[in-house]
Amino acid sequence: MGRSRRTGVYIHVPFCRKRCPYCAFVLIESDGSLHDLFVDKVSSEVRRARLEPRTLYFGGGNALDAGGGVDRAADRSVGGEPEEITVECNPEGLQLDGLRAAGATRITLGIQALDDGLLKLLGREHDADGARRAYRAAAKEFDNICVDLLFAVPGQTRESWRRTLDEVRSWKPAHVPAALGFRRSCALRPEAV
Repeated sequence: MGRSRRTGVYIHVPFCRKRCPYCAFVLIESDGSLHDLFVDKVSSEVRRARLEPRTLYFGGGNALDAGGGVDRAADRSVGGEPEEITVECNPEGLQLDGLRAAGATRITLGIQALDDGLLKLLGREHDADGARRAYRAAAKEFDNICVDLLFAVPGQTRESWRRTLDEVRSWKPAHVPAALGFRRSCALRPEAV
C-alpha cells in the first residue's frame, strides 16, 4: 500500500472496571472473561482488511483492561509498522510494563480533572495525587503523553479549570484534548449528582 493511502486505525476497547457517570461510550464492565476473545476477533478483522496503518490507536474504555491483549493485537493485527501506536489508559492501576516492547509510542491518560471533588462526581477511581503520580510514571517511559481533561462539569469553577490547565501545562504533555463534561448526549446520570 502506498504511503499516501496509509491511514489511521482506531480500535475501540470496550472494557472498563466500571462505567463513569458521564461516559456515553459503548463499554462492558468487565471481569476479564471476554478479553482474549475480543483481542483475537479484533486482530482477525484488522488482518482480514489488510490494513497497513500509519497510526494505531487503542482507546475507548481503558485499553489496558484488555488484559495485556493490546500488545498481542498490535503484533498480530497490522501489516507494516505504524509510525505511532497510542494506548489510552486510566491513571488508577496504570501498568506500563511491556507497552514499549509491544510498540506503543504514545500514552493517553484519562485524568479528566485535578480537583478531588470533581473526580468523585465524575465517578473516577483516582484522586488528583493519583493522577499526578500516573503522569510522572508515564513520563519516565514515554515522551509522547496526552492528558485528557473535561470542562463544564457541574460544580467546576473557572478558577478550578484554570488551576487544572495551568498545572497540566506545566507537565508539558504533547497534547491536551479537552472535552465537554456535561451535554445532553453525555449527561451525568442522576445518581452521580
